[in-house]
Amino acid sequence: MTSRFHAAAAILIYIALPAFARASTLSVYVSAPSAVASTVTFSSGGGLTTETFDNKSGSYTTYTSTIGTYSGSMKVQAADAYGGASGTTYMTFGAQTSTSTPVTLTLKTPENYFGFYWSAGDANNGITLYSAGTQLTHFTTADIKNLLSGPTVTAINGSTYQSSAYNCNPNNTSQDCGEPFAFVHLIATGFTFDKVVFDNSNTTGTGFESDNHTVAYGTVVLPGTFVTVESLQITTTSQTTTPEPGSVLLVLGGVAAIGYRRRVAKVRA
Repeated sequence: MTSRFHAAAAILIYIALPAFARASTLSVYVSAPSAVASTVTFSSGGGLTTETFDNKSGSYTTYTSTIGTYSGSMKVQAADAYGGASGTTYMTFGAQTSTSTPVTLTLKTPENYFGFYWSAGDANNGITLYSAGTQLTHFTTADIKNLLSGPTVTAINGSTYQSSAYNCNPNNTSQDCGEPFAFVHLIATGFTFDKVVFDNSNTTGTGFESDNHTVAYGTVVLPGTFVTVESLQITTTSQTTTPEPGSVLLVLGGVAAIGYRRRVAKVRA
């Protein structure tokens, strides 16, 4: 009986323990029309860091930034009808680089806020967030296009904006009036991310134009002027590790209690 007991304990040691999951949320907002920079504040933490792409130009496959490292074929170019916050240089890929592959931003530190100026927006543009190599969620700007397809949108504080106010380049309101220009905010609750992947739906028929990439970690205070786009539910999973043999504790009466060390992937809320 004793030998069978030890054998059973040995088997239990190597059984994988269950994962622990919890619901998290990615909330997406756009600023009021004509905004080209982030205006979020924080009740704790915070401190915005922005890559403006100013005073840079040219084509890159690796671009070292104040917020992290970009990899993939991208271009930093002068302001034109399709982008450039306040008339400065901006980042683009797709039609402008003749490449359809995504561009990856590996952040210096995990964050829970990412904002960017989305110019000459089209439904092909998308963003995927990752943490420690695991894909968390994908957001497509088609959802913003759908939001702005009606005559008006309503801000958190009840203000109403004409959807047409998002069209046309704020640098020159006679330019590109068939596409939206907006500052977009992605706010994670219950998780952080360390990589942002920009995609253009694997096409060079359009471009993904953006500027003023902004990151932060903290508890965001939303301005009432923001417009809610959507809220995406995400399940983040923390997997326990396999316990070591030394963690088995034999107790009186022939009862075994398996002690194990659980490693939980720490997620800053």
